[in-house]
Amino acid sequence: MNRRFSTLAACTFALLAAGCGGGGDTEETAALVKTGQALEAKLGAPGANARMPGKDDADVKAFDSEAEKGLTALGSDRLPVQGMDSYEKLCGPAAKIIAAYASAGVGTNADGTLQTDDRAKVAAMSANVERYMDQMFTPLLFAAHCTAVHIPKVEEQVDSKPEGKKAEAMAQIRNGAFGQAAGLLQIVGDPSLDEAKRRKALDLIARDAGNFAIAMSPEQRQQFARLADAVGQAMPAAKAQADRIKAAASKAPCGKLCSA
Repeated sequence: MNRRFSTLAACTFALLAAGCGGGGDTEETAALVKTGQALEAKLGAPGANARMPGKDDADVKAFDSEAEKGLTALGSDRLPVQGMDSYEKLCGPAAKIIAAYASAGVGTNADGTLQTDDRAKVAAMSANVERYMDQMFTPLLFAAHCTAVHIPKVEEQVDSKPEGKKAEAMAQIRNGAFGQAAGLLQIVGDPSLDEAKRRKALDLIARDAGNFAIAMSPEQRQQFARLADAVGQAMPAAKAQADRIKAAASKAPCGKLCSA
């Protein structure tokens, strides 16, 4: 697996800089946060540890179970979202888990970000992602879905003419959302991914493409559509879903996030 996997991890992790905590907890929110924090603590900070737990580890399985529920419950009364106020709480643990697996034994930059500008480190992170894909897969899907579900709420909350740090945060949201969505599409097209994971990832992208596109610039939407086209051409069985992805992205409104 190549650079796109470590880049996807970096995009997921970088989005946290735009978020903030807050909001009350439902029972399912509390369970998601608790299991995520437990696994996050076991893995350590991104780049801090070289040895990662296996797919049968109790904490890995516990978070996977709650994240799997979140793939259908997120955005409902059981697992509500409140825009930026809930982004870090709900999406943060999965993003940090992904970053910890990707950077195991590799380290991070001084500011804690992943080292995506160092070719040797990128190769090491890509090898980590391939090695730990079973443990990372559900967190990857959940982190992407969590971003997509939050985007319409964030769109309502952001300023129409942001300045300074607010403008930087909006750019992070836009570029991070594009990186997650495009990265998942590229993962779908990778021959080393097993078929069950491929179908599940493609289903998620098709479901969330319209929300992701709300945050994308017009140029990013075009790139996203080209990636979907490439998947449909390379995999005839996926063409119908690729067409759905393109249609959803083209119909998404272009508001504050898209045009800022």
